[in-house]
Amino acid sequence: MRQEVNILVVDDASANLFALEKILETEGYHVISVKSGQEALEKLQQEQDIAVILMDVHMPEMDGFETTQKIKQLEKSRHIPIIFVSAAFIDDDSVFHGYEVGGFDYLTKPFSAKLLRSKVRVFVNLFKKEKQILEISNKLRQLEQRVKKTEDQIATLEENRKQLLSQVVKFSFHNSELSQSHAKMLKRYEQMENENELLQKQLSEFLKDLNTANQSIAVLQGQLPK
Repeated sequence: MRQEVNILVVDDASANLFALEKILETEGYHVISVKSGQEALEKLQQEQDIAVILMDVHMPEMDGFETTQKIKQLEKSRHIPIIFVSAAFIDDDSVFHGYEVGGFDYLTKPFSAKLLRSKVRVFVNLFKKEKQILEISNKLRQLEQRVKKTEDQIATLEENRKQLLSQVVKFSFHNSELSQSHAKMLKRYEQMENENELLQKQLSEFLKDLNTANQSIAVLQGQLPK
């Protein structure tokens, strides 16, 4: 199933929002549009998994720089990459300030749709890689828990097996013929051996899965930008 990617667009001009929505929707992204910094902050509290934010620099009441600064103060949204979008020329001081408050990139209007899609795609690919690593890490933790549980079961079974074997040896030493109780203990011992063999096989399979998961994480981390 294709993973939905959410893009948050913040701009006080309806025409700009419409243009950005049309460009991004051609890539199959789900575009969430708001007209102010305050709306952006509220939306970030509601939505899950925002991949990228396109932030207009010049907005009334709360401009893009101030909005970005507030976004980066929130634990839930501080990791989201922000691309500043400006209709006016951005001087070096403004660019530096944008990076200082937490921006990742700049676009100056008018810009080509191709350039916008290209910049957004970089961060979307990074977002997807991080999601894959998180999913594999969660599966890895589950496998580790299953391995620990299986190892505990094996240890318990091994202890019970030793105790039963000791009883069988003592019983055999004092009786020349196997009694019905002796036969039952031998049968139980055989069942424990079979259970132990099954658990050992499960443990081997879990360890193989752990190795595969670790290799997948290593490959994905190697693909992340340095």
